[in-house]
Amino acid sequence: MIRPTDILADGNCAFRAMARHLRLPQDQAAHQTTRTATITFMRGHPELWAPTDPTDDGRHFNAAYFNRMAGAAQNAGEVDRWAGYAELIALAHVYHCRLIVRGTTYTHDFDRRANAGSPTYEIFHERGNHYQVVVGPAPALAAAAAPSSTLLSASGAPPPPSATGL
Repeated sequence: MIRPTDILADGNCAFRAMARHLRLPQDQAAHQTTRTATITFMRGHPELWAPTDPTDDGRHFNAAYFNRMAGAAQNAGEVDRWAGYAELIALAHVYHCRLIVRGTTYTHDFDRRANAGSPTYEIFHERGNHYQVVVGPAPALAAAAAPSSTLLSASGAPPPPSATGL
């Protein structure tokens, strides 16, 4: 049986979801650990976030962006601190994993595994721009997320843009 976890919807949910997968203690430091690692990686690899890159969702990956994203969101209304497409790619890079993000009408597959033994993690992108970790078998998750004909591969078109860019 599939069941969503209880990830707090406070603007840090994508980072909390990864912390849950990594089995970090579920406290304030856990999501800050994954956020810091992600933003540090992004800052160190500017070539991945060039303005012409398709992952650029309208934000400018400059010093102001990195300084703002380094700090945790204090409330869910701080949309400029939410994780979007680029941050999810960076999470997969940082943790050398395959990160599958499912929505109701799409799937993004960010495969940045170091080797075949590296982990695969899945998170679900709910309406309202919230991320949850889903506990259950992957095939059932795919069926619950959307009919198979509407799921997109990693090379498929991204979902419609939103405030988070995902």
